[in-house]
Amino acid sequence: MDSKWFGLKLNFKWPHEGICFGISIDFFEEDEALPWQSIVVRCLFLTVIYDYGYGEYSKEQYNNQDYDN
Repeated sequence: MDSKWFGLKLNFKWPHEGICFGISIDFFEEDEALPWQSIVVRCLFLTVIYDYGYGEYSKEQYNNQDYDN
């Protein structure tokens, strides 16, 4: 049986970059490019991303993401 893992990310946006009045909740299913599921919650200037998946392969891919843009 594959082990379950999770990751938690927080993001803050300055007011001039955008704002979410109320609460927005999005669910993203896994696919070939991103083999984990995500729940994204947005409220005002804060975004919370909860990622979770199963197995070592998806965990390694998640931990080795390249955040450079």
